[in-house]
Amino acid sequence: MASPQLEGFLQHVRGAGAFTGDIAAMRKMLDRSPAYPQPADITYEEVDAGGVPAEWVTPEGAVPGRAVLYCHGGGFATGSPATFRGLTTHLARTS
Repeated sequence: MASPQLEGFLQHVRGAGAFTGDIAAMRKMLDRSPAYPQPADITYEEVDAGGVPAEWVTPEGAVPGRAVLYCHGGGFATGSPATFRGLTTHLARTS
């Protein structure tokens, strides 16, 4: 049985008609997914990584000079830094 959070996300995806083959529509739908609330102990800084939109996700007390590079999936078609903030926030904290 799926969690209530997963069920809510799946309902959002189905309702948005995201899987019609329109890649631009899929990208927009994923970025409109329920936003991950910004925790008080995290900062997000949008950056350009050689022409690719990226962001630094930095928790309070982070060790300067250390980083984890997370490359999200999506088949070069969907997703953005905002889409994966929940995951990258947890990775930043635990790293």
